Parts: sequence; structure tokens; C-alpha cells
Amino acid sequence: MATAEKTWTQIEDEIQETFRKWRVWKYEIISPFAKMKAVERRKAMRIGQTSEQRQVTIRFEWLDSTTLKARPIQLTMVRKDTALANLESLAKAIEQIRMAEVRGVSNLVMKLYRQMYPEPAKQQVPPPPPPPKEPPLSSGPYGVLHLTNDAPLEIAEAAYRAAIRQHHPDVGGSHEAAKRLNAAIEQIRTAYATRR
Repeated sequence: MATAEKTWTQIEDEIQETFRKWRVWKYEIISPFAKMKAVERRKAMRIGQTSEQRQVTIRFEWLDSTTLKARPIQLTMVRKDTALANLESLAKAIEQIRMAEVRGVSNLVMKLYRQMYPEPAKQQVPPPPPPPKEPPLSSGPYGVLHLTNDAPLEIAEAAYRAAIRQHHPDVGGSHEAAKRLNAAIEQIRTAYATRR
């Protein structure tokens, strides 16, 4: 003789009783299927429920007896063919978890599951390479142009042109800054001319 399938309300009552025994007072059952109108539910039962309609989530606050702090817990089930079957699976799981705690074997069950389903090894990401070190700037004519002492003449000329455009008196710069830039590029040009 086949047993009659439990109704949504009956399973909700079982969950409420489990939580009462477990002293969990804040909980909610979230299910798109439960929010559907009766006509839509019958249609979904007849043609099959989508994974979104089958999904059932239970959220509750569990009081950690060691720290006496409430921890938010969320369990979601979507593997069964119907939302009702998923709700029933969650109801059974919650009761089994409660009973493991009542029997004092929660830690043993956790150790068992950690061995059965170990977390995948986390790949250690190497630290990013240090940023390239800037060569120290010179304090002489190269320093005025913000260059290193080994900068080629072409680079010095380009740096000079960019700097003089910014610091020329005609564009709001100062005569002193322009004089320093002119003197720096002349010293660098002279040094390059004597090397040849």
C-alpha cells in the first residue's frame, strides 16, 4: 500500500517543530513555487517545474553554544524534481543535523564529511613582481630635465622640449625655470659634442 505524499503545509509544520526543538526561533522558507498562484502551481506540476521553481531555501539563525552568538545559516536544495521534494529533503536534513547535535556527534560528523568531501587545494598565487625600480635621477643638468645621467641626447632633447613648453614665460612659466632648462640642455649638448 502506497503512502500519501505530504503536503507543503505538513512539511512546513515538521520544519517548525524541528526548529522549536532546536530552539531556533528565526527562520524563513524561500520558494518561488510556494509564492505561485494555485493555477500556476497545478500547471507547473503537470508540465514540470523549472530549476528556479524547484529551488527551496531555508534561512535561519543558529545559536553557537560555544560563543553564544547567532550565526546565519542558509541551505538551498534544487536537485529533486519538485519544490515539494526539495522542501522535504531540507526538512529531513535539518532534523538529522539537529539530532547529531543532540547526540553530541556534530564534530564527528563534520570530521567525516571533511574527509569524504575535502576542499580542493587552493592554488597559491605567487605575489606580484615588485615594481621596476626607477633609476636615481641626477642632480646636475640631467636632474633638471628629470633624467638619469646615462640618457641619450635624443631623450634629453625631447625632455627639454616638453619641459620648456610647460615652463616658458610666454605660457605662464617663470624666467628662472626657463633659464635652468636652457642651461641644462646646453650643458648636455656640450658634453655630447666633446665626446665625439
